[in-house]
Amino acid sequence: MLPGAPGYVDLVQLSLAHTREHHKEDLFQRHVVNLGHALPLPVKAAYLETMEQHHHFIEIRSCAEYILQKHPAKLLAGFSTLQKEEFHAAMVQFWAAYRLHNPGHDVFVRFADSLHLCLPLKIHSDEGTGPRRAPVNQISWGPVLSSSPNSFDRYFFWSSMNGEDYKFANAGYEAGNAVLDEVSTHLAAQATDVYINGMDCIDVGTLHLVWVAVEGDLPAQARALHLKRNFNCMPNQLCPWCLADDREVPFSDYRENAAWRATSGTQRPWTTESPFHGIPGWDSELILAKDLFHLCHLGAVRGFAINLLCYMCWTGMCWTGVWDPCHMNQIFS
Repeated sequence: MLPGAPGYVDLVQLSLAHTREHHKEDLFQRHVVNLGHALPLPVKAAYLETMEQHHHFIEIRSCAEYILQKHPAKLLAGFSTLQKEEFHAAMVQFWAAYRLHNPGHDVFVRFADSLHLCLPLKIHSDEGTGPRRAPVNQISWGPVLSSSPNSFDRYFFWSSMNGEDYKFANAGYEAGNAVLDEVSTHLAAQATDVYINGMDCIDVGTLHLVWVAVEGDLPAQARALHLKRNFNCMPNQLCPWCLADDREVPFSDYRENAAWRATSGTQRPWTTESPFHGIPGWDSELILAKDLFHLCHLGAVRGFAINLLCYMCWTGMCWTGVWDPCHMNQIFS
């Protein structure tokens, strides 16, 4: 970011905490509050038996209610509360399309007559890296139909945890992680509450927050849903959606008559229950979202796929017609 850019001064102010030898987090938090970037949302705590200490999170309901009050378009697919009819029509259209993908979801039974008031949402779980490449598990949630492509408008923070607090409980993807499972229990309960009981939105109606996907990298998905069939199982069965392996049912076969195609959805990819399975509609592997950038090695995407995409754009392969320099700005804005 260059000096003079929007937000530059705020970032410089926030970075001052890094220069302190002690109490860096306290100073950083003070700067966040002083700059007006702190939201008036309560931070709740739950006692985790597996850790024998409290874990903090921002409750889904309180966050969603605040967004609906202050910035409703962030949850209402870009519509304002004054665009009630347009919003209802968009929801009906979405659920008609989603039914083709996952017709067995609970929403089509429980709220069959009020799909126009059902908001499709997803949970995002990912294990990033902090200082000295230490793992950090982060969980957020957000709308499937967002008001903009920016992460700021698509993901709302729920909680995070340092890897040191849960890595001792790793028991493999199939068995899960006792600490993260206990955290997931609280998340699943909150997700179920806003789905079944809903929440009021002025001028729109009582909205039900419907959970249709879990996003994240492959390790996070495997850990969250206790996947016995996961990316780490090669040459054995390694796909959560079908019975592909690297032997009799090769996953690399992309032909129309590939053997794995006939096995899609025939067996659940887990053998032990995960707290996430308690969320209505989450008893199917169709909940696992396919994320292109998490299905490839980082180097392959960063070093090859992105450069190839840029090359195709510059050479005019991504559209037909007369070359216009504004096209690049339109594509990446």
